[in-house]
Formats: sequence, structure tokens, C-alpha cells
Amino acid sequence: MAALVVSACGGGGAPPEPDAPLGEPSVRLDVTMRDIAFEPATLEGRAREVIEIALKNTGSLAHDFTVKEIAAEVAVTQPASRARNTDTGIHVHLDGRTESVMQLRVATPGTYEFYCSVSGHRPAGMAGTLVVTD
Repeated sequence: MAALVVSACGGGGAPPEPDAPLGEPSVRLDVTMRDIAFEPATLEGRAREVIEIALKNTGSLAHDFTVKEIAAEVAVTQPASRARNTDTGIHVHLDGRTESVMQLRVATPGTYEFYCSVSGHRPAGMAGTLVVTD
């Protein structure tokens, strides 16, 4: 199964259309992005099932939700400011005080780090763990 990345870059233009949902989620996880932390910092879901993650950036700074090297199908059903698909992991960018909802279906159980890739945010502690069980 190929990994899909959902990447969003701030900028002008209209927001993209939402992706088609992957299906009915088995779990919905609410994640708050603050200046500079994720709450909660540990997320749990099951492999091969649809995990829905509602991201809410309550901070004034732009943040993102990034996971590298994860085999997953991804759909942003409530898009962030600018979403684009690529093929290296998961990346959803949110400007300050915005929200987005994504669904993912992870192929392989494991423990994956998620973090904010904005310069300086990850070293300051803006990271967490996605635990995917069988």
C-alpha cells in the first residue's frame, strides 16, 4: 500500500475541495495544537481501520501535523488552508486559529512519531506518538 501525504501550504487562493472520506471511522481523536504543544500527545488507533483525527489550531502561529515513513491512506475531509497530495508521509498544515479533519487507514501496526515541522517547534517539544495496534 502506498503512503499518501496530505500537504498544505499557506497562501492565497481558494481552499481545496474536501477529499472523499475513507469510510466510517472506528475512532475519532480530537487533537488541539497550541503554541507549542499537541494535546493529547499520545493517539491510539487500529491498523487497517479508519482513524479520524480532528485537528484544531488554537494558537496564533501556524502549525502542522507531520508523520514520516508511514504507509497509510489519507483523506482530508475538512481541508486545511491549502492541501496537496504527495507521496512521503502525512503532512497537514493549519494556519493559526483554524481547524481540519483528516482520516487515515494505517497499513502496519507500530509506533509512529508525529510532530510539527515548523522551524523550531519540534525541538521545543511539539511532538507526540501515534500508536497503531493490530
